[in-house]
Amino acid sequence: MSKHELKKKVYVVIIFTFVSVIALVSAAVFVYRGMTTTINVGTSTSGVSCVGFFTAGDAPNLPSAGTNANAQTYGTNTISVTKGSAVCTTAGGDTLYDSVTITVPITVGTWYIKDVVGFGNLGGQTVYVWPKVVSTLGSTSAISGYVMIYNASDGTLIAKIDVKTGSIIYGTTPITMNNGTAWQIDINLEYSATATDSFKLAFYVSQQSTEQPR
Repeated sequence: MSKHELKKKVYVVIIFTFVSVIALVSAAVFVYRGMTTTINVGTSTSGVSCVGFFTAGDAPNLPSAGTNANAQTYGTNTISVTKGSAVCTTAGGDTLYDSVTITVPITVGTWYIKDVVGFGNLGGQTVYVWPKVVSTLGSTSAISGYVMIYNASDGTLIAKIDVKTGSIIYGTTPITMNNGTAWQIDINLEYSATATDSFKLAFYVSQQSTEQPR
């Protein structure tokens, strides 16, 4: 047997042994690695900690937004906005919230709800926002659904998000949001039949603009 032939056979044996070891580890043996995390939760009104949702009257030091949070839609039916936890309260009397749940009673057809909630920055510095549709409209009677984000100061369209497909169809991300600015959020819906439906939209806010969220 030549040296060359011996090397080939040894190499093949090593491969099979290696595969067998991996199979054993994945089937019955675990290696433990631990991670301990210390979390310090404080109160702050700076940076991303002071960015959030609001409705009319919540944030007197931001441009007007959220003026139709309790508007009537049809008959005696009205929109309702339930706010989550307050994440920032300033000395000037502003309060911003980490979430909002919007209930919109509508009928079959096309509806446009203007300025239902606001989103503002009182953190003292520029932040960057990635909108992301977490869950889309699920009803088969939903023909279309969009969320539009407008600059509350001049009415410029910043982004248009398709909440039926989950895609951003206008605007670039991340969206730059300067200190002291606010957005007005509109909703455009069309349904062909009665339904109970929902979507969830998240805003990921960061003080850096290079790395996007998952």
